[in-house]
Amino acid sequence: MARLKTWAESTYPSVLPQSLLGRAMGYTLAQWDKLTVFLGDGRVPLDNNRCENAIRPFVTARSLCTSFSSV
Repeated sequence: MARLKTWAESTYPSVLPQSLLGRAMGYTLAQWDKLTVFLGDGRVPLDNNRCENAIRPFVTARSLCTSFSSV
């Protein structure tokens, strides 16, 4: 991971910031601490699927009711 970060930091200045690669590299470098937190603590899951599945019923119900809020 350290080599990836070093490469991204050295390559990013030569990439157009608004290109797809530039945006991806910028996002990766800006979120680096959050991206690698799971490496320091094995209890942290790699994804948040359990959280998303838990809130899905609420979000689905809210999206179904949006047409009524405009009346």
